[in-house]
Amino acid sequence: KLTLKVVSNKPKADLSKVTYLEIRDGGDGSSVPIKDPDAVRNFCAMVGAADYTFDYKRAQKGHKVGWNYGVKFFAADGEEQYSITNAIPEYYYITSKYGEIHAYTAQLFNQKKEAQKIAK
Repeated sequence: KLTLKVVSNKPKADLSKVTYLEIRDGGDGSSVPIKDPDAVRNFCAMVGAADYTFDYKRAQKGHKVGWNYGVKFFAADGEEQYSITNAIPEYYYITSKYGEIHAYTAQLFNQKKEAQKIAK
């Protein structure tokens, strides 16, 4: 008996409802909120435009690997709409926009962390 699970190659959530993000650092666990509407819109557009492909070889290894950033997407009422993990290498999926998404995630996270340091 063989069980197959079909997984969409696009996010299942309606990312148009997202009003803010939370980015968590996989290294130290710190997190920052991203509430700038332009940054949120750009991030959602990148994630929505990417195609995700199941990676059989990684899945056969049977374990997850480390991760750089986890990103949660929230609606205005605080309800989580979607989440992604930016892994090293990615978990069991590869995406056409990995480099672009990773670079933008790091940029947003580092800018927010720097702004928090300056505010103190």
